[in-house]
Amino acid sequence: MKKNVLFIDATTVREGGCFTLLQYLAQYLNDNNHKFVVFGNTELKENLKNQNVEVKVANIFDVLRLYVLGKNKTLYFCNRGPLLACRDSAIYLQTEYATLKLIDVYKLNIKSTRKVAHTINYIMNKLSSLIGNNRYFVQTPHMQRQLKDNLGIDSAILPFFPNLKVTASEFKKYDFCYISYPWPHKQHNLLLDFLLTSSNDIPGISCALTIPDDGRFASLINKINEINSEGIHRIKNLGSVPKEDILSVYAQSKALLMLSLKESFGLPLIEACQAGVPIIAPNLEYVSSILDNYHPINVFDSKIFAEDMRKYLRLLKANSLGCSNLVISDGVSDLVLALEGKR
Repeated sequence: MKKNVLFIDATTVREGGCFTLLQYLAQYLNDNNHKFVVFGNTELKENLKNQNVEVKVANIFDVLRLYVLGKNKTLYFCNRGPLLACRDSAIYLQTEYATLKLIDVYKLNIKSTRKVAHTINYIMNKLSSLIGNNRYFVQTPHMQRQLKDNLGIDSAILPFFPNLKVTASEFKKYDFCYISYPWPHKQHNLLLDFLLTSSNDIPGISCALTIPDDGRFASLINKINEINSEGIHRIKNLGSVPKEDILSVYAQSKALLMLSLKESFGLPLIEACQAGVPIIAPNLEYVSSILDNYHPINVFDSKIFAEDMRKYLRLLKANSLGCSNLVISDGVSDLVLALEGKR
């Protein structure tokens, strides 16, 4: 391959925020005439087939080449670094799990296979930092502190994210939307239980959720069906939604609701802010590190949560919630300069 080609290791990327960031990075590279190759999996290749991205489905030899020997001019985008030093390369951590101590990883409410994967990442990152002395980038000050405290790795803060252009709709179909995969720490049950028990004392609520309709989330789907069957509140579960359709959801929503206990980098917060949608979110660092003027909500006590929801629903009905402001900027150009050896 030619010397001026950049490489992106995305061998474990399939969905969620990391896929959104990869899409944006690929679009930026294409728009600025950079030659690049993505090492990925068959699912990623299928998902990127219409976006002018060269995806090489990595085999075992490619993975060994990336991680055992290392590769120059490569962005390691899978939360783990190579064993040896790589010129003009960087490891980009885009999940907070990669900054945790091993003992804390095994306390997480996640599948055993994911705990094993995070353990491998932990070991690889320790070795990459000690042996390879490779550069690390993270998205937030919180991740930077945890990476230093828990793994002893220094890093630079370099968030990047697309600048969305959303045309607001005068007609608001939803009182609020919650744009998120329903992993346990996202706390969809907190919202659904509130709606189940509040049918008699608050006016009907309309909201949009993005919960995939498959067996993994059957209990949540059942609760949604139960709420809708009562005929008071209306939940539109959109399932897995393409990004262009998500933008129309923001445009038609009075507010974004965010209930997650932990986020590495809350992309929906950034998207809603860019769309001019008021944001209701916990008073946690993952929110305050990227936004100001958001509307705090208690997600640790169900009774206080219910009180907060009633308050915000009254304000939403009166169109009295203000919008938030971003306190970070897009650093994608600096990231590419780093891979080119210019930063």
